[in-house]
Amino acid sequence: MNERLTLLRNQLRMSQEELGAKIGLTRFTISNYESGRRKITDRVISDLCREFNINEHWFRTGEGNMFQDNDKSILGELTTKFHLDNLDIKILEAYLKLPSQQRAVIKHFIAGIAAETVADPIQLELDAYRNELEAEHEAQTSSVFDECAEDSKMA
Repeated sequence: MNERLTLLRNQLRMSQEELGAKIGLTRFTISNYESGRRKITDRVISDLCREFNINEHWFRTGEGNMFQDNDKSILGELTTKFHLDNLDIKILEAYLKLPSQQRAVIKHFIAGIAAETVADPIQLELDAYRNELEAEHEAQTSSVFDECAEDSKMA
């Protein structure tokens, strides 16, 4: 793997210092990995593959392409960022494979659902103000009613 790390770094046209900085390592550590003085850890392999879109199978074995297929790396980033499970991934993949007309139908449907669930902030404020005024009015009305009841008891 140390030779592939050197090959990768040269392909990326980066110095040992620049490569290390991208994944939180020093130039000295990268130098030790490239020379074979230190074994590259799984965490470092994972960081390299994620940061530079590297095919992990290639990095570990030398087989296949150096870089990942771009579509899979984008989906991988989304999976990590939004903590997607297998069903989420299958839904996204199926959606992306649909013709644009079918995607438009789904988008229209989802937009309708979203419109029903996302309240207008101005309307929310108006409703809150209305509730406040109604409560105030009710308090005044009950206060007047209580005064009238007391007046009638006295008379």
